[in-house]
Amino acid sequence: MVLVRFLGGANGIADALGDFRNISLANSESFSKQAQQFASWLAVVLIPLSHTLYANDNNQVVLETCETDGYQRHPSILMVNNVAAVSFFALPAFGPYVPGVNLSPGSADIGGIWWCPSPPDPIPADEAAVVRDWGWYNLSYAFFGRADIWKPGEASHPEDLTQRQLASDRLLMSDVLQYGHGPGRFSYNHGRHPGVQLDAPPHAFTGLNQVFGDG
Repeated sequence: MVLVRFLGGANGIADALGDFRNISLANSESFSKQAQQFASWLAVVLIPLSHTLYANDNNQVVLETCETDGYQRHPSILMVNNVAAVSFFALPAFGPYVPGVNLSPGSADIGGIWWCPSPPDPIPADEAAVVRDWGWYNLSYAFFGRADIWKPGEASHPEDLTQRQLASDRLLMSDVLQYGHGPGRFSYNHGRHPGVQLDAPPHAFTGLNQVFGDG
């Protein structure tokens, strides 16, 4: 919480990461790589702090990982709109804590703290198509919340994931690592072909950051 206050809350968090994203574009290749690594670490730490702010405003209860079709959890998406009768990870609920998502007709811009600086930046037109067709944004981070109410089979070890409240021994967020059965490709942030569904098997990711409920 001290770091959040020092950075000026959610707007300060977004501005801080934006500065590091700009640094990562520096001419020095080695400096750029170091800046990207630090910016990635910074994001995966500061976004969970924003989850703490949300929980503090909502009786210490965290948001729920999005679910579709009544049985599929999607840790690496952000719903565009709130869903009735549930508290999914959605832009209207969480957006006020982390600015950086801008939606306009035909374009969806996701930047700042929302997107890891290591993979290619999302293409606004592509994201807008996902929003139009599916009603969510693809993210480069995975969020795990309310595993206490997930259905059997939605996670192999739900006891390791964040449940109703933040806890130091339960996973809250990580860099994305996902296999898309449709395109037959992996999504990840760090490795040979980082990005959303860009790497065909065998994958070549080189690691990921993980954050637990204590930040």
